[in-house]
Amino acid sequence: DRLVSRFEWGLVTDIQPPDLETRVAILQKKAEIKNYKIPDDIILFIAQNIPSNIRELEGALNRIVACSEFNSDPMTMENVSVWLKDLLHDTRSGPVNIGLIQQLVAETFGISTDDLLSPKRTADLALARQVAMYLARNRTGESLQQIGYAFNKKDHTTVIHACKKVEELLKNDLRVRSFVDNVVSKL
Repeated sequence: DRLVSRFEWGLVTDIQPPDLETRVAILQKKAEIKNYKIPDDIILFIAQNIPSNIRELEGALNRIVACSEFNSDPMTMENVSVWLKDLLHDTRSGPVNIGLIQQLVAETFGISTDDLLSPKRTADLALARQVAMYLARNRTGESLQQIGYAFNKKDHTTVIHACKKVEELLKNDLRVRSFVDNVVSKL
């Protein structure tokens, strides 16, 4: 009886893993504290692919800085993927996330992930970006704001426009349909 009353006296709370924006903020703060110069797209990539453990986030940050400095290699998305391959969660066996969709769309369209996330507006890049946003909306549980944020802080209305545009293209354009089907088959 005394134990029960002691337990009832305590605080009960539900602790969830941090969401994407919180993980990005944590990484930015850690980088700022340690004077690391890390591009926003790299921080976003790490936050998307290491979803649960703050220590793993900080370890990934330290690893990419060390690899970049020791090897004198630039911090590109491709290099970071190689440096962190053993830390990155195998997203193909788990739930689909935006980072995986971005990688698969970039591969399917024959472009780099850096180009997909860049502000460039060439027709092929814009279409690839729209397809990636469409798939992120339909294949992940992320909000429009989180999807926009994952595409270099695009507004949620940009995501809505991309989804509507791809839905229209899927009705008439066999090329777009084959690209989407190709990516979906790899998810």
